[in-house]
Amino acid sequence: MQLIHRLAELAGLGVAEVERYLGPVVAPGRDDAGRPRAPRAGAERLAPTAGAPDEAFSAEGEPAWRGAARGGSGGRWRERSRFVPRVPVGKPDLEARIRLLAALHPALAAGERGEWMPEPLAAWLDTLAALPPGSAFASVCEALRQDAPEAVARLEREVATDASAAAALSFDEARVEVEAALAQLRERHLSRLIDELVAGGMASPEERQRYQSLMAMRRRT
Repeated sequence: MQLIHRLAELAGLGVAEVERYLGPVVAPGRDDAGRPRAPRAGAERLAPTAGAPDEAFSAEGEPAWRGAARGGSGGRWRERSRFVPRVPVGKPDLEARIRLLAALHPALAAGERGEWMPEPLAAWLDTLAALPPGSAFASVCEALRQDAPEAVARLEREVATDASAAAALSFDEARVEVEAALAQLRERHLSRLIDELVAGGMASPEERQRYQSLMAMRRRT
């Protein structure tokens, strides 16, 4: 009522006229007659606990979001709030990435080879390293197609759709990525050998010496 009187005073109108435009004003938690509204049957009265963040409560004392969740869009809210398990992320296909970048920049194929490098990848890089400098991508694909037709078909699809965005990389950017991928392959190989030695118990002096050598190589990576 104080609000009605104040509005009437500011507008220069009568109280009855203001009420006619606005309708009866009912205080939150009270009925049309001004009496406190009784809680709904079976509804628990919830109140914020100490230390909990502020939350909007309805006239019945329950959180506004809980009342809304009883129907309509609230059902969709409950659906969205359910826990969704995270899909496991596998290891990146480092070999495929190296093949792609080296095919786009054949000069990257030159470099160290070791027992840690898978044989198919080493053969791929050897073929690229033997090509004339500055070979075009089409020439690279033709040189590789006979020995690895499926890998070349995948390569051509990736470049055509630019799904990997590799074609946009400069030579230096591609070199950094290839070096990092090769380092990861080497690390994986060393870890696998170390795990095999540890699983076998390293009973002999030769196995213990091999373990120390592998750990030293791993620290240098």
